Amino acid sequence: MTAWRPFPSPPGAFGGYAITGDSGSGKSTAVAAWRRSYAISRWAVLVFGTVGEFSPVVGPGRIARMRWGPRDVRELARQAESVIDRCMRSPFPIVLCMEECGGYARLSPTFSTLTAYVRHTRCILLWIAQRPVYLTPDIRTQCQEIISWRVPRIDARKLSEEFGFDPDRLSALPPGAWARYSKRGSVITYSE
Repeated sequence: MTAWRPFPSPPGAFGGYAITGDSGSGKSTAVAAWRRSYAISRWAVLVFGTVGEFSPVVGPGRIARMRWGPRDVRELARQAESVIDRCMRSPFPIVLCMEECGGYARLSPTFSTLTAYVRHTRCILLWIAQRPVYLTPDIRTQCQEIISWRVPRIDARKLSEEFGFDPDRLSALPPGAWARYSKRGSVITYSE
């Protein structure tokens, strides 16, 4: 049985964040709790996925799901860019969740540009993927922080080259534990 660990606090500063972890690691449960917290605070929460039907954009305090097929990556990038542009004029903050983005984040250079641009808007952009290396290096280095559950050793080595920390500690996280790290200052905190 896995020991319960508190979720990391939800990102509060505008900008891009990467949330990564294997299936069953706790990442989706934490992100779902954050989405509820944002909605209660009257933030608009938009969830982009890659399967199913499109749901319309909604106002503050609501959660909308937008889904496209895998062939529609260009349209997904265009819609995400449009939402972030609206954040500049919006009276309320927006949280944009790019779920299971490991399959499509590398397919359009627009996604890297959005991560750099979003810091200047009233928007929080959450890149949610199973592994940090599924995101491009441009996306990873433009993120304010990366929060990871269970990082495979090979990924931890690659990330230690980019962020400058001990890969053994990151790859040895016990089940349910998470680490929060940033390129800005190479700060790493652990839940253990």
